[in-house]
Amino acid sequence: MSEDAEKTRRDTIAANQMQLAQSLADALEFAKAIAVIDGLAASFRGSALVRLLRAQCLHGLRDFAGVRAELAALGGEEALGAPATLLLAAAALAEGDARAALTHLGRATASGAALDDFRALRARCHLALDMPREAREDLEIVLASEPENADVLGMLADCALRLGDANAALERGMASAALSMSNPRVHLTIGRAFLALGSPAEAITALEAACALAPGWGEAIAALETAKSARAGA
Repeated sequence: MSEDAEKTRRDTIAANQMQLAQSLADALEFAKAIAVIDGLAASFRGSALVRLLRAQCLHGLRDFAGVRAELAALGGEEALGAPATLLLAAAALAEGDARAALTHLGRATASGAALDDFRALRARCHLALDMPREAREDLEIVLASEPENADVLGMLADCALRLGDANAALERGMASAALSMSNPRVHLTIGRAFLALGSPAEAITALEAACALAPGWGEAIAALETAKSARAGA
């Protein structure tokens, strides 16, 4: 086999393996995706695209130190721009440091980035800091381009409830649940909205769903007990 033919064969194998790794990452099989990446030849494994995918997988496995190490080896935010900023901000938020996450996002927005992913993540940071008005501003913009985004609708429901509008919270929460029933926080928000509107029986149904989706979640358990007490006293 000629040298050119051998190179073509190696490149084809590597491209197929990269497609497999991406497919596994898309399916949330992060450990398997990393195993495929680590099996690539060194010349492919060291590319920025491959290492960025590896960093995304490490984030999925909540290995935030690993995420930072991968990105630092590639030059960090200055070299990689938006993809690195999103990963670093998401890692900071997952570790409970919403202000650090906002600092990362601020660097990107200052340079002109206004992607929906940035806005949604910034909204999560603002909600973590109990700043629902700021969160709502970003979320309304995202919803305009993604009207069936269940996560965004759920966060808007949370914003509305925190701002004292139980009717809007219920409307947005039910719209989110109609698209996806798997988010326990949405059911918590719906339950609290029903309770605020004087409907403890409906609140209990929603809060039981939240507890079933997130067993042992203290916030949902406490809300459910409150709803049961309200029904008993009705």
